[in-house]
Amino acid sequence: WGTAIRQLAAGLGIEVDEIRDSVEQEPAPEDLNVAVGTIKKGTVAAVRFLIEGMVGGKPVIVVEHVTRLHADLRPDWAQPAHPGGSYRVEITGEPSYFCDIVPMSRNGGAPYAAILAAAGRIVNAVPDVVAAERGIRTTLDMPLVTGKGLYAAT
Repeated sequence: WGTAIRQLAAGLGIEVDEIRDSVEQEPAPEDLNVAVGTIKKGTVAAVRFLIEGMVGGKPVIVVEHVTRLHADLRPDWAQPAHPGGSYRVEITGEPSYFCDIVPMSRNGGAPYAAILAAAGRIVNAVPDVVAAERGIRTTLDMPLVTGKGLYAAT
């Protein structure tokens, strides 16, 4: 996650002084039956982590991730915009922006759709990566992946 923090900082034209991380875990209050099996009482059933890019002692880029195996665990942590899960982007300033992204697919739920979106971006970047000069490149160095010419009527 430190790489993502540093790349966001580079895109904003700032330098991160330090990257901090923290983790909170919530034990299962009882045995929980989930798709992969049983999560025993007392074992981890929810996790929240923060990665903070610090500038001048203040967190300026923050990645927060929350996973729950049961919707009612830790209601005080950030809640998804949709019951199947979501991603939220918050840009705090003047003006501020809040965007909830709810991936969907006719072929699977939110996790499938999110993986498909990430893979699509990577696959569609291949021609630009092949055409690039040798060396390490980031998305800041490459053309924007737009999907131009990929529309197909279904």
